[in-house]
Amino acid sequence: MVRCDQQQGNNCPFHPGEIRIAWHYSAGSRGTGCHRPFPRPCQRRIERYIRAKKKLIALLNEHKQAIIHRAVTRGLDPNIRLKPSGVPWLRQVPSHWSSILIKRLLSRIDYGTSEVSKTDGSIRILTMGNIQKGEVTVPSSGGLDEVSDDLLLEHNDLLFTRTNGNPDLVGKVGIFRGQRSDKVSFASYLVRLRVKQPNDPQWLHMLLNSASFWPFARSHALVNLQTNLNSTRYCQFSVPVPPLPEQMQIVQGVDKESRSLSSAIMGAEREIALVREYRTRLVADVVTPGVQFNLRWKFNIPIGRYQLPIPSRASETARLHSGSQYVAPFPA
Repeated sequence: MVRCDQQQGNNCPFHPGEIRIAWHYSAGSRGTGCHRPFPRPCQRRIERYIRAKKKLIALLNEHKQAIIHRAVTRGLDPNIRLKPSGVPWLRQVPSHWSSILIKRLLSRIDYGTSEVSKTDGSIRILTMGNIQKGEVTVPSSGGLDEVSDDLLLEHNDLLFTRTNGNPDLVGKVGIFRGQRSDKVSFASYLVRLRVKQPNDPQWLHMLLNSASFWPFARSHALVNLQTNLNSTRYCQFSVPVPPLPEQMQIVQGVDKESRSLSSAIMGAEREIALVREYRTRLVADVVTPGVQFNLRWKFNIPIGRYQLPIPSRASETARLHSGSQYVAPFPA
């Protein structure tokens, strides 16, 4: 933050004493000239770009959820004969499918450990924050020195979020893709669901996170200080179950059909991260003493009708150490 001083230059467009986030317009020699703000059009274009990418991600996720919903409730054959489902959250299912309680599909239902993790524990402990977008992310540090062998996760175990301060996260199910040898356990506000053979854990994972079942399950949660969905009640819900070969076909079909959508979502998220990183570095550079600016504009990545340069971290570091001029990304 700087206070504009018109004595620094005759071309300053701002009133004396006006406070702005500053960048330096070089009048020829480094360290001299008039302080001017980080251009608002540049900020607005970056914000519009990020909003547009977030909207695109939401639309792609909606399309992906539609693919999953159709597959886990109707199968892959669009011409299949249907019958009344017999479950309250779904009208019709293929005529050869069965309606079964969730608990009949499981061999184990376990609450996690209530012990508090330590910074140097060798067994990683998963918390609510480790269930993201249907996947389980394992923390890189912290945990417990020992837990019961029964609480170690195995490949394709499902973890169900039974309580959370955010109602939108209650009932979400993540799938553990690691191995028992990884020595990973879970906290008490998660519930482990181990799928019984012959059923496909990946198919059940898709079904429990689908856009039709998850809102139904969440509607049965009790709200107090935190939203809580009792695991006993949850496992009493009925779901449509196809034969095992069809479960596997559904998993493969959804994966194939949504692969391009997943790639597009990951690409858009990476672009948002790069733009945010660029904006942070840009603001840091424009307020760093001794960095010279001029009014030449270069454009590389589309952002509206302009282009947004995304320099690499190495090139930016080299530029700062060399003391070369900074080329601003957008015209003021």
